[in-house]
Amino acid sequence: MKQDTKIALQRWELENDIVEENLLFNESDNSHDLRPWEKDEQYFKKVKISALALLKMVMHAKSGGNIEVMGLF
Repeated sequence: MKQDTKIALQRWELENDIVEENLLFNESDNSHDLRPWEKDEQYFKKVKISALALLKMVMHAKSGGNIEVMGLF
């Protein structure tokens, strides 16, 4: 990766509060092992997705034209 590209990526990550996935879970927290979301479907209140994932979802939803795709019109 070119130096300019690395700098741009780092800047974008800082501006958008991007964190590494392994930093999202506290290792001392055993909730991941207990899997409370399997019992409570509303366990998660927020979700974080990458900009690329969002772009791909929007493009997929738009590809359906006027029919519903993924719960989006």
